[in-house]
Order: sequence, then structure tokens, then C-alpha cells
Amino acid sequence: MNNNQYNNYYQEMVNLLNQYLSNIAVLIVNLYNYHWNVVGPDFFPMHEKLQEYYEELTEIYDEVAERIKQLGGYPVASLNQYEGMAQIKTVASKDYYSKEIITNLIRDFEYMVNITNQLIEIADQANDEVSIVLLGDYGAFFQKQLWMLNANQL
Repeated sequence: MNNNQYNNYYQEMVNLLNQYLSNIAVLIVNLYNYHWNVVGPDFFPMHEKLQEYYEELTEIYDEVAERIKQLGGYPVASLNQYEGMAQIKTVASKDYYSKEIITNLIRDFEYMVNITNQLIEIADQANDEVSIVLLGDYGAFFQKQLWMLNANQL
């Protein structure tokens, strides 16, 4: 790759990572919402699991923003921009039973696996090993959680 190709790649990756960051931000807000509003017989284990999720995703959120900075960009830091850029949408504040939460998380985590894989492919084409490793870790996290959430549905 020549300098112009690297600059184009960095700009493309910054834009894509900002979309990724936006989806994570919305997902974190949804996880807090579920955490606060879960009801029913599964309250205690679900309340605890949701806290684990938003704590893990908060770390990912920070790392993605730092990767954007490393690539010469600026991470999106506006709630309006997050809403506009994210494919995952915020959920209503209401009572949630664990079944609905799990269904929603499966949908959102599947989306995150897909977008993560797409970003890995783009990073691989540019030999961007740092992004590949980071995104690989995130993909592994989402895939493992999907496996567990799906096992819970059986």
C-alpha cells in the first residue's frame, strides 16, 4: 500500500469504527435499561449478568475509541450521533422479563458478530494487525455470549 492508500484505509476504518462505537454505546444504554427494569423470577441472575455485560462492553467501548484515535480520527462522542449511526436502536424503558431480554440480546449480539467480522475482513486486506487482534477479541466475546444465550433458550 502506498501512503494515499493507507490514508484512505485509515479514514474508512475510522468511519467504520465510529459506527461500531455507536452500536456499542447504544447497546450499553440498553443493557443498563434491562438491568434496571428486569422483573420476574430470574431477576437476581439476570440483573447480575446484565451488569457483567455492560462492564465488559464499557471496556470495549473505550478500546474502540482509543483505536480510532490511533488511526488519526476522532471518536464520536454525542448521543445524537450514536443514535443516528447505530443499527442497534434504544429500547423503551419498561418492565422486561428475562425471555424478552435474551431474545433482544441474541439479535443485537448477532449483529455485533456480523459487523465485527466485516471489520476484520477490511483490516485484513490492509494488513492492520492491531485492529484484527482487537476485533478478534470482541468477536470471540460476542460469539461466546451468543452460545450461552442460545443455550439458555433451550
